[in-house]
Amino acid sequence: MNRPIGPSDTGTHADHDSLLQGLLWICRRFGVDKTPTAFVAGLPSYTRLSVEQGMRALDMAGFDARLVERDPATLMQPSLPVVLLMKDGSALVLLNIHPARDIADTGFEVLRPGPYEETWVMSAQELMADYDGHCLLAKRRPPASVPGEEEVRKDTAGWLWQVVWKFRRYYYDAVVAAILDARRPVRDARV
Repeated sequence: MNRPIGPSDTGTHADHDSLLQGLLWICRRFGVDKTPTAFVAGLPSYTRLSVEQGMRALDMAGFDARLVERDPATLMQPSLPVVLLMKDGSALVLLNIHPARDIADTGFEVLRPGPYEETWVMSAQELMADYDGHCLLAKRRPPASVPGEEEVRKDTAGWLWQVVWKFRRYYYDAVVAAILDARRPVRDARV
């Protein structure tokens, strides 16, 4: 019997796969709404999504993704949200960093993805006790453009002045003729 590609039962496995749920949350955050089955379509069958499969699925969904070894306190705000990989094999989405003077007092706002999403702030000590040192950075790729389209968009307001300048002699002659015609006396046609 042929099994569909992806999770065998999207209702149970997908709900408990925190990496899959975290990547789907990232997709929704950037305006790409996919079901778990559509997100992993084309990937080999699995019980739990691996990081490599997640990166391939993100690539197919239009994202650039990198797995990096990084201390969460060193992440910059523009790179958020990121998926933090935990020692127990689960994943959390890092939403925000609340810096403090002492790094031990830094707060990390995290989201546990899944059907019952939960958000809370963890201390640096709590996070580092469970964090395995790797995170998944993902950003949406800009849409592909049609060749030559950039030139049209870049010069949408200046096209009129280019045409006027190109045919300036004709416009000059037309303006002079209009002025001379306006100075000519109008004759009454009722004679």
